[in-house]
Amino acid sequence: MEQKDLRRWEWLCIQEEPPLCQAACPIHVDVRLFTRHLAAGKVDEARKVLAKTMPLSGVLGRICDHPCENACRRADPEDGDEGIRIGSLERACVIQSDARPRSLPVPPKNFTAAVVGGGLSALTAAWDLGRKGVRVSLLVPEREIGGVLLAYPESVLPAEALARELELLKAMPVTIETDVAIDADRIQALLDEHAGVYLGLDSLALSDIHVDLGFDIKALGPVSRSTGRPGLFAGAPLGSTPFSPIQAVLHGRQAALSIERTAQNVSLSASREKEGPFETRLFTSMADVEHAPATPMADPGGYTPEEARAEAARCIQCECKECVKVCPYLAHFKGYPKKYAREIYNNLSVVHGLRAANTMIESCSNCGLCAEVCPNDFHVGTLCLMARREMVRQDKMPASAFDFALRDLDFNVSSKATLAKPDPDTGACEWAFVPGCQLAGATPELVRATYDHLRAGLEGGVGLLMHCCGAPAEWAGRKDVLANVTESFRALWKELGEPKLVLACTTCLQTFADLLPEIPCTSLWEVLEPMDLPEGAGGEGVYTLHDPCTSRYLATVQNSARTMAGRLGVTLRDADLTGVNTECCGFGGLMECANPAMATKVVERRTTDNPSPFLAYCAMCRDSLSRQGAPVVHMLDLLFPGLARNPEPASPNPLVRSGPGPADKHENRARLRAQLAKELWNEEQGPMEKYEEIELILEPEVQSAVDERRILAEDIRRAIAHAEETGRSMKHPESGRFLVSHQPAAVTYWVEYAPEPGGQAFRVYRAWSHRMILQGAQ
Repeated sequence: MEQKDLRRWEWLCIQEEPPLCQAACPIHVDVRLFTRHLAAGKVDEARKVLAKTMPLSGVLGRICDHPCENACRRADPEDGDEGIRIGSLERACVIQSDARPRSLPVPPKNFTAAVVGGGLSALTAAWDLGRKGVRVSLLVPEREIGGVLLAYPESVLPAEALARELELLKAMPVTIETDVAIDADRIQALLDEHAGVYLGLDSLALSDIHVDLGFDIKALGPVSRSTGRPGLFAGAPLGSTPFSPIQAVLHGRQAALSIERTAQNVSLSASREKEGPFETRLFTSMADVEHAPATPMADPGGYTPEEARAEAARCIQCECKECVKVCPYLAHFKGYPKKYAREIYNNLSVVHGLRAANTMIESCSNCGLCAEVCPNDFHVGTLCLMARREMVRQDKMPASAFDFALRDLDFNVSSKATLAKPDPDTGACEWAFVPGCQLAGATPELVRATYDHLRAGLEGGVGLLMHCCGAPAEWAGRKDVLANVTESFRALWKELGEPKLVLACTTCLQTFADLLPEIPCTSLWEVLEPMDLPEGAGGEGVYTLHDPCTSRYLATVQNSARTMAGRLGVTLRDADLTGVNTECCGFGGLMECANPAMATKVVERRTTDNPSPFLAYCAMCRDSLSRQGAPVVHMLDLLFPGLARNPEPASPNPLVRSGPGPADKHENRARLRAQLAKELWNEEQGPMEKYEEIELILEPEVQSAVDERRILAEDIRRAIAHAEETGRSMKHPESGRFLVSHQPAAVTYWVEYAPEPGGQAFRVYRAWSHRMILQGAQ
């Protein structure tokens, strides 16, 4: 991942964009932080926020013409109510507190500047330059400093407030002279003496100075405030429009920066697009915001502390985080996509040291909901998938992250689980049913029933193709494994005569559309929709329909599923997030594999406060959603009610097993493959390997612990068989139990067991594994 790639990703996320009020403010006061402090009663902290951005905050806070109020998100005529009265809050704050941030000494600059004028813009320019260590000569043509400020009534701008700010100005390296005669010759002399000169035209005595100096006040640089004469800047001219204090401040601030740039001999215009008001890209939804009118003032003179606190509390603290609101994964890591992009970039750039973002990268479900709700289509899943591939390329992907899923994939493309056959009656194969790994592992009986139903209803012959689509390899970032799996699938499809595939799994549908676009595919639900229902099909009651995340952009599949549910006699209600906004079940992207606790959070969010049982049309969604106790029914359970199992919780470890029975998903797939091959195509299963003959006895609590550790029955059988054949085991002298380790790959399995009387049955007391290679553990 290069820096330019990071910048592209960062640009997509708008969370750090300023809110509308701050962008509309010419000097970009942090209104969110200001109101947050006020709402909490921290008036001194709020005052410091103003002083950080505002020059002469005790003055400007009282008289600012607050263009920010019209920009407030609450003031939106379409979905707002009344904008926050920011100007009144600023006035209340500067009256109630005089707290300022601690001033730190700064080294003096190697140039000087002259500011001419006594109005707000000149004072601002002198303030900004002086705070940065520039020695400033402030020349006031009038006897009294203030310019237009002196015209404000005492009730609005007390003389003592201006005096207080001038005392602070005098504490800076600013020399003030009043009643100074100013003409063209004096200006030229100042230009000769200083790096730059600013003319604050909001001083009445300078209203005609531009004529003497020969520049047009209407042609001043819009950002630089340049007059066209090197080193000479001007701003805040008095004209026919009402005087704007905040615009005067902006002109003084812009000129101060231009003088700095002149002294440094750099461009006066480069990278100044966001000086002054600008358009922000921040999006803030008002969907869940309660309307509330502005807090009234008991005294027209200003808010009391209590009133100010109430009005500040109306601020909705504008931010986007649309993705974080709907994704437990994004919320868990306490950030937002732009922050995560930086962390991922840093993680990929580590040469030596801790890769702190590994878990975050591995935990994303890649469901795409973030991109759907994001105004800029930021797909965190795509970013994480790219990072996973890069970690694999760098050989930095922890082997433990997706080990179980990849071993599961290896099994699902092995001869024990793979089957590709044409129609057993006709030998033709215009269609081929692809049940998918999860349906075959969870409810193999439904695979057989569905296949028989398709054969009875479709013409041209219906074959069967049992093989993994490769999605786990894609999610794990293993492009090498993915290429092998897809090529293997393509070969089997060609052997069958290139039939049209009927897919029970929307993940398979999505994967083939992306990686094998030449294969014609359709969803099982689209095929079943026009067919007659099998005898006895149907159900009753109300169900919450869960769309799998991989159906997000498959509207025809979602519509067909809803039509099928209607035909089966049940009433549907949509989940809060459904259709294109559907949520993941916790399996996608191998979240369940890499971070089971995160998958549990996802399921809890999806199932909490749901008023009715779920109806799923994805086998993995069915298993995953039910893990926390939610009742979930698969659509095929309604199609074949005689085979339906109790819709109560399945296994808390859906990667390993679907229900409470003794067989895990590996065993179910292997048995289904053998059963179908024998019963439909008269293929006898080859001789069983010796370890497969071992019968295991596990108490429920032992089975639960083994499942949680993702140890399959096959792993335990192999370990026991290894011990029995080689004699490499340890026997406890008192209990008589054996302890054996077996290392078939990068995982070492440990099993504590004892043989039952009779020979081939073994009682397992404990089993665990180490994801490491132990020397001597063979």
